[in-house]
Amino acid sequence: MEIFQGQQSGKKGISPYAFISKSARIGEDVYIAEFVSVGENAVIGNQVQIFPQTFIGDNVKIGYKTTIFSGVKIYHDCVVGNDCTLHAGIVIGADGFGFAPVSDNQYKKNCPGWQCRNP
Repeated sequence: MEIFQGQQSGKKGISPYAFISKSARIGEDVYIAEFVSVGENAVIGNQVQIFPQTFIGDNVKIGYKTTIFSGVKIYHDCVVGNDCTLHAGIVIGADGFGFAPVSDNQYKKNCPGWQCRNP
């Protein structure tokens, strides 16, 4: 497994098929693969690896040495720390256990202000 992991960790460069907003800040020694979308004011740390078909929303911050595998979606205003691994297909910032019981056996959606405009 260590040999396989080593093969993934040495990639560097930005694909001409990636979309990176002009206002995004990209660190050094990064790998950004084909069909990655990086939103406005996003910050990508040093030595970050982002594999194909990944969405990075506006104002997202990703710490150094983080690996983001294919198909990950990170919604706007989220923060990912240093030295993290996000496996294929996960969604950061989506609804989770965000429903709270209220009167009459009804449930109210509890979500951050950036996600719900009309709570």
